Amino acid sequence: MTLSMSKGQTGHTVIKSIAAVTVVAWLTTTLVAQAPRQAATPQTLRGRVVADADGQPLINARIVVKGTATSARAGLEGAFTLVAAPGATLVVTKAGYVRMELPAAQVGTIRLVRAVAIGGRVTTDTGEPVPGANVVVMTNGEAPAPQSPRANTDDRGEYRIGGLPPGRYTVAARSVGRDRITIQLPNGGTGYTIQTFNTYFPDTLNKQDATAIALVAGDERRDIDFHLPVSHTDPGQELPNIVGPDVNLPVGTAEINGSILDANGRPLPSAQVELLALGKGSRMKRGEADAGGSFAFTGIPGGTYRVLAALPGYSMAADGFMSVGLSNPSTLGTGVTVGDDERQTGIRVILAAWGSVSGRVVDEVGEPVPGATVSLLVTRFVSGRQRLIHAKPQTQTTDDHGEFRVYAVNPGRYILTTSIGETTAVDLPGYGPTYYPGSGTAAEAQYVNVRAGEQVAGLEFALVPAATASIRGHIVDSTGKPWTGRFNLIPRSLVSARIDARIEPDGRFEFSNVPPGQYVIQADRGRLGGNIEGEFLAYPVTVGRSDVTGLDLHMSAGLHVMGHVTFESTLNTTPPDPAKVEISPLPVDFDTVPSSVAVTSPDKDGHFELQGITGARRLQVTRVPTGWSLRAILVGGRNVTDEVLQFDRANQAWNDVEVVLTDRVNEVSGRVSDANARAVPDARVIVFSTDPNAWYPGSRFVSSTVSNADGSYSLQGLPTGSYLTAIGPNTPGDDSWQDPAFLDSLRLSARLVTLSEGQPQIVNLRLPSR
Repeated sequence: MTLSMSKGQTGHTVIKSIAAVTVVAWLTTTLVAQAPRQAATPQTLRGRVVADADGQPLINARIVVKGTATSARAGLEGAFTLVAAPGATLVVTKAGYVRMELPAAQVGTIRLVRAVAIGGRVTTDTGEPVPGANVVVMTNGEAPAPQSPRANTDDRGEYRIGGLPPGRYTVAARSVGRDRITIQLPNGGTGYTIQTFNTYFPDTLNKQDATAIALVAGDERRDIDFHLPVSHTDPGQELPNIVGPDVNLPVGTAEINGSILDANGRPLPSAQVELLALGKGSRMKRGEADAGGSFAFTGIPGGTYRVLAALPGYSMAADGFMSVGLSNPSTLGTGVTVGDDERQTGIRVILAAWGSVSGRVVDEVGEPVPGATVSLLVTRFVSGRQRLIHAKPQTQTTDDHGEFRVYAVNPGRYILTTSIGETTAVDLPGYGPTYYPGSGTAAEAQYVNVRAGEQVAGLEFALVPAATASIRGHIVDSTGKPWTGRFNLIPRSLVSARIDARIEPDGRFEFSNVPPGQYVIQADRGRLGGNIEGEFLAYPVTVGRSDVTGLDLHMSAGLHVMGHVTFESTLNTTPPDPAKVEISPLPVDFDTVPSSVAVTSPDKDGHFELQGITGARRLQVTRVPTGWSLRAILVGGRNVTDEVLQFDRANQAWNDVEVVLTDRVNEVSGRVSDANARAVPDARVIVFSTDPNAWYPGSRFVSSTVSNADGSYSLQGLPTGSYLTAIGPNTPGDDSWQDPAFLDSLRLSARLVTLSEGQPQIVNLRLPSR
């Protein structure tokens, strides 16, 4: 689930549950409406950039025509020449100096003032660092505002805010308290609030008692430290927060206890512990490990749980990365099942010590680049192909020295990347994403290996200049009205930074600073309901060194699909509730369909419908009741099961789809053991067709499960045919087991099994000796 937070009048932040929306933020471009640009006759501008204090030339100062890719650098005498329209605005930057904007008409000798910086450390009053605290710098007398300069503390509790103009400032550290206060939600359910605190320097909650810090040009204060009460810091912020009417576990007769340990088996005192009951109406209970790292949950109902833990400086080892949004709690921590009146002991939750990756980003002449986005990426098979996705550590930005530190890094192999497209460093046009140690191509990146707790430092690399272009055109909705809604540019490459763009009220649009490559322009109304995708457009475009112009794009309202589910029983099985069936038009190419694909369940009479469907799809049954499987999908009496269907003609009729389910269910089951015949839990078992043509995304001829605590596994519903059964890596959140190249690599070691309709097969698997 996704959490929405709003500030109440009491000073508490109220957390509400909202529907989860999967958004691949590192692949999309959000457009901002701007006024149309006015044409003007360009003119040649000549000027000089010097230091305000002594008039010395500032070599390599950068001058950019705001909102364009036109830029110049100051030479040895600080002189520069560029071409701009008379009404243009120039942006002048130099590391260590205050950024300046001025009208092009006022160009001449430009005097930059030395910037000031504020830094320090945020700790608890017991001396422990507070990572993730938000430190805000305000002009003296002002209140914290969204535009106030700010930075988050790193794993050492350290922060730095540079590039400030000289002046008088007050500084505040914003933190989240440990205590949860139960409240009654308007819907009658129970929720809670969390307190947020603004602590002003020096360590006061009262803004009127804050000390003003006076800074003159060039000053740096590195001693603006905060010492927060332990109750004002929450070490368990990484734990999933379940909000709703079933927050607390009811009283029961079971007990679960165990220990929180590091990777070397050492106890971790004072770790926050959460007992999470998965499933419908998720419930949880929180506690804290004692001085010996032990915890106990008593008086709980019997059931299946995950025991999760959090402690600054550590992460749950299974949570090594994320795609977007909250991690899936069902893959975190340690699973445990306990019966009523039963006591489960010796549960161990292992936390991995944080590593870090730090270094510096510069431009092609060695000048530090402040405000650049720095991320760690991992390779994952997502949405039908290999992609680079963000690792769990949150994206960081470089400070005024161009320095960065990405922390909370779990052991692993990463690709380090930087870009300027998603940050406030919009004064740097003409740069594409850059991959360490200094390439514009992800395939040429050098992996950064991080061991548990390792501090990888000194990684310096330069942004790679890139020839960029613009994509311009006009877009209307399905009724011919100008489109001003969600509008994205999706790269076809492994990964790309978000690109600055705009859309105007009359439907004219422009994507600017687009590196060469293949893209898909997407416009998406968003899913209007579970079974309604809404208006959508996917338009492929290739960008070279020249602008792409004159595009005339029209949204599609999509097609209406109606049908019926039929249950065919040969074993006198009572037909299930049709609502337990789910049907979805799965994409053939994930880049050419909306990010949220429609799904529907039949009504009590077995009728279903889907609306707004566009593009190439396969109609699939994505959920079937236990004891049933798909026999066929018919359209107009023709069998289209597993066939690619084109939903692209306005006069196309899809009102006679029949989904036939049967109670003759194929099953592959068995047990996974090691070389010593011991049961292997949590092993990834993969069953896939011997025909490589069936290895497409979402194929029902490729299935996978994870073995239970006793090593047993079961897969039901595979179609009849010949299959291979193998063991693959079980990396939570990684769908690489669906990658055709990976499946091909398993062929020689896999076991062959043939499935006939309704005939169960037992295949026991053994892990090879290491």
